[in-house]
Amino acid sequence: MRFAAMGSPICPSPIIPITPIAGSLDLTCASFNRHLARLRAAPKTLREARGASDNRSSRQFGNFHLISKYVTRTRLAPVSRTRFMKTSITADSVSGAHSTEEGAPRTLTEIIYRKLRSDIVWGVLPPGSPLRSDNLRAAYGIGVSPLREALSRLAAERLVTSVGQRGFRVATISEADVIDVMETRLIIECAALARSIRDGDLQWETRLVAAFHSLSRIPIPHMPGSEAETWVKHHRAFHMSLLSACGSTWQMNLAALFFDQAERFRIVRATKVPTQKLTRDTTREHKQIVDAALERNVDQALAALEDHYRSTTRQVLAAIEDIGEAAGE
Repeated sequence: MRFAAMGSPICPSPIIPITPIAGSLDLTCASFNRHLARLRAAPKTLREARGASDNRSSRQFGNFHLISKYVTRTRLAPVSRTRFMKTSITADSVSGAHSTEEGAPRTLTEIIYRKLRSDIVWGVLPPGSPLRSDNLRAAYGIGVSPLREALSRLAAERLVTSVGQRGFRVATISEADVIDVMETRLIIECAALARSIRDGDLQWETRLVAAFHSLSRIPIPHMPGSEAETWVKHHRAFHMSLLSACGSTWQMNLAALFFDQAERFRIVRATKVPTQKLTRDTTREHKQIVDAALERNVDQALAALEDHYRSTTRQVLAAIEDIGEAAGE
């Protein structure tokens, strides 16, 4: 037989016997009720032994403490303790609909979603082009239901637009869209980065350095394929790692959404601008952001991040202008 102390700083009490409890979380409601009845019977014997002066304290604290011991024995205590642990948001925790670094797809919907998304981002499906169900089902070998679910997910990410009863189209890319996404992204990410620099711990620094190192070892791709997907995965991980100590799931989710939109614009620049004109040293730009963040210099880090995004935006706008001029010739 075991003994558990009923005493507390408020109402010290002697110890009373508690019978061992079999099992853990798999206890049935019936066994819980039977055991609770035995627990409640113990204070009655205790009150008779201690006298009327202790009756009030036993009634007030006895059952609560006994039930608490029951909960502890059923291993529920570790769950309650998590309330007092600081939440750590990592780049991997922000996945969901916007992630490109998840494992193998588990459903037909996930397969077609990823394929369509890659083809939209890389321009295989051009901006503004109609997404006709019959054509897509034939091209991707998929049924109606998975296709519609995938298109609905892409519409939620603003990569696809729904045109009333006329189906879906690839979202267009305009100069106004590029500027709007960049400005909104800066508002969200600057706030998140400032909080990460303020609150980030050693684990955050480690994630950031590792993400930068991985990205710096991969050449920037200029066409779709497995190498391009690998680069996009590491590029995304780097930018999400910068923000991962901000403590805000909403900021991380919104940053992920706008990253995907901006990545689509960036790929326009990568695929449409001749390689000899792509003279920016993006690795150096990324390193400037990392160095300022690790030095906890908020102003310098935010300035480097803004310069990085605005440089990309200028090149994307120039590429869009060149495409428009070429189309008009």
